[in-house]
Amino acid sequence: MTVASSEYWLNSDSHGIFNQTTACVSFVADEPSFSISREPGFGLPLLESMRVSLRCEVDANPPSDPIWVRDDGPLTISQDSQGFLNFTPVAHEHAGWYRCTTHHEFGFFASFGYFLNVRTAELPVSSDDGNTQLPNGLGQSTNIGCIPDGIFSLMLFIIIASFGLKIQILYS
Repeated sequence: MTVASSEYWLNSDSHGIFNQTTACVSFVADEPSFSISREPGFGLPLLESMRVSLRCEVDANPPSDPIWVRDDGPLTISQDSQGFLNFTPVAHEHAGWYRCTTHHEFGFFASFGYFLNVRTAELPVSSDDGNTQLPNGLGQSTNIGCIPDGIFSLMLFIIIASFGLKIQILYS
């Protein structure tokens, strides 16, 4: 915080009498601080084709405008004047590190990074018979059976487990 103070001497003539008045004006300048929010809220998984917004608010005196940057390349979408970065719809290629920056009279400032994680809407699953459909979607339990000799497709297990599905292996 920087405080600038000035004193002003005002002389006024009221019927030949001089009055001296002192006015003290203070100006407080604050370094920027950042507030980042997301819609839908933090903690909810983001799937491809959803509408997602990141918002940056910069608290600074004098005021300073937020500028979104992407750490691993240029922004592929534009931000609005209110500090919103709107992904309509969000795609897997939008995943990456984002941060809010601002140019202030004290210099250049940046927020902590935020990783935008975008999950694929459909599972890339296939089997030996060419079937590419899974009976359940993300967040639902799935039962997977083994072939008669007990060999389980490890690749299928890894793909499904990486999407957070509950897996129950049935032996016949």
